[in-house]
Amino acid sequence: MADLPEGLVAQIAANVAETYPDAGVTPEIVTAVLDQVSAAQELAAGAPIDTVMVNPATGDMAKRVERNGIPQWRITRAETGSIDFDWSPDLGDGWVSMPTS
Repeated sequence: MADLPEGLVAQIAANVAETYPDAGVTPEIVTAVLDQVSAAQELAAGAPIDTVMVNPATGDMAKRVERNGIPQWRITRAETGSIDFDWSPDLGDGWVSMPTS
Protein backbone atom coordinates (compact mmCIF):
# COMPACT_ATOMS: atom_id res chain seq x y z
CA MET A 1 0.00 0.00 0.00
CA ALA A 2 3.04 2.17 -0.42
CA ASP A 3 1.39 3.88 -3.41
CA LEU A 4 -1.35 5.39 -1.23
CA PRO A 5 -0.97 8.80 0.41
CA GLU A 6 0.11 8.69 4.05
CA GLY A 7 -2.85 8.36 6.40
CA LEU A 8 -5.29 7.22 3.73
CA VAL A 9 -5.28 3.57 4.85
CA ALA A 10 -6.02 4.60 8.43
CA GLN A 11 -8.83 6.85 7.20
CA ILE A 12 -10.33 4.08 5.06
CA ALA A 13 -10.05 1.60 7.92
CA ALA A 14 -11.75 3.98 10.35
CA ASN A 15 -14.55 4.75 7.88
CA VAL A 16 -15.27 1.09 7.15
CA ALA A 17 -15.21 0.17 10.85
CA GLU A 18 -17.54 3.07 11.62
CA THR A 19 -19.94 1.91 8.89
CA TYR A 20 -20.18 -1.65 10.27
CA PRO A 21 -19.88 -1.36 14.07
CA ASP A 22 -22.39 -4.14 14.79
CA ALA A 23 -20.40 -6.60 12.66
CA GLY A 24 -17.35 -6.34 14.90
CA VAL A 25 -15.27 -4.72 12.19
CA THR A 26 -12.39 -2.76 13.66
CA PRO A 27 -9.86 -0.49 11.97
CA GLU A 28 -7.21 -3.15 12.72
CA ILE A 29 -9.20 -5.82 10.85
CA VAL A 30 -9.72 -3.55 7.85
CA THR A 31 -6.02 -2.64 7.80
CA ALA A 32 -5.06 -6.34 7.93
CA VAL A 33 -7.37 -7.11 4.99
CA LEU A 34 -5.97 -4.21 2.97
CA ASP A 35 -2.44 -5.45 3.71
CA GLN A 36 -3.36 -8.91 2.38
CA VAL A 37 -4.86 -7.43 -0.80
CA SER A 38 -1.72 -5.36 -1.31
CA ALA A 39 0.50 -8.42 -0.81
CA ALA A 40 -1.56 -10.43 -3.32
CA GLN A 41 -1.30 -7.64 -5.88
CA GLU A 42 2.47 -7.50 -5.38
CA LEU A 43 2.77 -11.25 -5.97
CA ALA A 44 0.70 -11.06 -9.13
CA ALA A 45 2.88 -8.20 -10.40
CA GLY A 46 5.89 -10.49 -10.72
CA ALA A 47 7.19 -12.20 -13.84
CA PRO A 48 4.64 -13.92 -16.10
CA ILE A 49 3.69 -17.53 -15.40
CA ASP A 50 6.04 -20.00 -17.19
CA THR A 51 9.04 -17.63 -17.05
CA VAL A 52 12.20 -19.71 -16.58
CA MET A 53 15.27 -18.32 -14.81
CA VAL A 54 18.70 -19.75 -13.97
CA ASN A 55 21.26 -18.69 -11.42
CA PRO A 56 24.63 -19.22 -13.18
CA ALA A 57 26.55 -19.07 -9.90
CA THR A 58 24.64 -21.96 -8.30
CA GLY A 59 23.08 -23.77 -11.25
CA ASP A 60 19.66 -23.44 -9.61
CA MET A 61 16.70 -23.18 -11.97
CA ALA A 62 13.37 -21.49 -11.31
CA LYS A 63 10.05 -21.45 -13.10
CA ARG A 64 7.20 -19.03 -12.37
CA VAL A 65 4.12 -21.14 -11.64
CA GLU A 66 0.68 -20.70 -10.20
CA ARG A 67 0.06 -22.99 -7.25
CA ASN A 68 -3.28 -22.93 -5.44
CA GLY A 69 -4.06 -19.69 -7.24
CA ILE A 70 -0.88 -17.99 -6.01
CA PRO A 71 1.87 -16.96 -8.45
CA GLN A 72 5.25 -18.12 -7.15
CA TRP A 73 8.65 -19.43 -8.15
CA ARG A 74 9.33 -23.18 -8.12
CA ILE A 75 13.08 -23.39 -7.58
CA THR A 76 15.04 -26.57 -8.23
CA ARG A 77 18.33 -26.58 -6.34
CA ALA A 78 21.18 -27.88 -8.50
CA GLU A 79 23.25 -29.22 -5.64
CA THR A 80 20.53 -31.28 -3.94
CA GLY A 81 17.73 -31.55 -6.47
CA SER A 82 15.34 -30.27 -3.82
CA ILE A 83 12.45 -28.03 -4.76
CA ASP A 84 11.57 -24.83 -2.94
CA PHE A 85 8.78 -22.32 -3.49
CA ASP A 86 9.41 -18.57 -3.28
CA TRP A 87 6.49 -16.16 -3.14
CA SER A 88 8.49 -13.05 -4.01
CA PRO A 89 7.55 -11.30 -7.27
CA ASP A 90 11.11 -11.56 -8.58
CA LEU A 91 14.18 -13.56 -7.66
CA GLY A 92 16.59 -10.67 -7.28
CA ASP A 93 20.19 -10.36 -8.36
CA GLY A 94 22.07 -13.29 -9.85
CA TRP A 95 19.17 -14.77 -11.81
CA VAL A 96 18.98 -14.50 -15.60
CA SER A 97 16.19 -15.29 -17.99
CA MET A 98 16.46 -18.57 -19.84
CA PRO A 99 14.89 -19.03 -23.28
CA THR A 100 12.06 -21.58 -23.25
CA SER A 101 11.99 -22.40 -26.95
